[in-house]
Amino acid sequence: MSLEIKNLSVTFNKRYEKVYAVTDVSLNINSGEIVGLVGESGCGKSVTTKAILRLIGSPQADLSGSVLLDEKNLIHLKEKEMRKVRGKKISLISQNPLSSLNPVITIGEQVAEPLMQHKKIKRKHALRLAREALDRVGFPKGYNYLKRYPNEFSGGMRQRIVIAMALINEPDIIIADEPTTALDVTIQAQILNLLQDIVTGTSTSVLIISHDLTVISEMCDKIGVMYAGQIVEWGEKNKILSNPSHPYTEALISTIPNKTIKHEFMTISGQPPKLSNIPDECHFVDRCKYADISCRKGPISLEERQDGGRVRCLKPLHTS
Repeated sequence: MSLEIKNLSVTFNKRYEKVYAVTDVSLNINSGEIVGLVGESGCGKSVTTKAILRLIGSPQADLSGSVLLDEKNLIHLKEKEMRKVRGKKISLISQNPLSSLNPVITIGEQVAEPLMQHKKIKRKHALRLAREALDRVGFPKGYNYLKRYPNEFSGGMRQRIVIAMALINEPDIIIADEPTTALDVTIQAQILNLLQDIVTGTSTSVLIISHDLTVISEMCDKIGVMYAGQIVEWGEKNKILSNPSHPYTEALISTIPNKTIKHEFMTISGQPPKLSNIPDECHFVDRCKYADISCRKGPISLEERQDGGRVRCLKPLHTS
């Protein structure tokens, strides 16, 4: 099952201003693919994932565009229908596992709950399947953990529990929102390998959100690069990393530390525009070393490259 996002926009209507958190985002995730969404903190990545699942949680938010799953536009589904999608067809792994787990309910009950909610499986059977799910994510003899509580586990173990909850209903798509942010490097690698193992040999797709291009480069088949609420580049991972077309992508790649070359850490000068004051021009223009007056003459559209990728730039560095 594929997920196709077309011209998705999210605007928050605050008392004295509008915040354009996501603007005209388009991407697609095919069956069995791992797709990455990368960009600086505050660029709209997490808001995009919340919009996909209709978890924005603000009555002042306006959503437009389409999120097509199985030919249904999730943006227009009633809340009752969306509840059948969340946790069953699309599961979310959040960046803070502790906030995803109820501190006063046992791990077994929490992992089993999606089965009882969506598939109406009886509690005893659901707990047995919960034990198997815990086994799968690295808890040997999972039944030993069923009656324990979240505070009894480390951050990496809690993240594995959240992944078990996400997997229990065998969803078509898993959204992993910064799944390794709070973990040390060794545990990060274990979690990322676990996500890759989940996809291998199945039709499950993963959308992984990260500000860390190193994580994205190791995990993904395709990459979407976000800046100031927009996708500025989209395409196959190897092509983007070897021949970036957008100046922001080039700058982002240059900040990755190179172990073979000793030099100072590279940074991108300047700051992104405020999302409440988005310019009617290229969003990256004030930080771009290639910009000229033509880049300030109106909004820039996401154009197709010769290799099938897309770039939002009047002067792309590479066209194929």
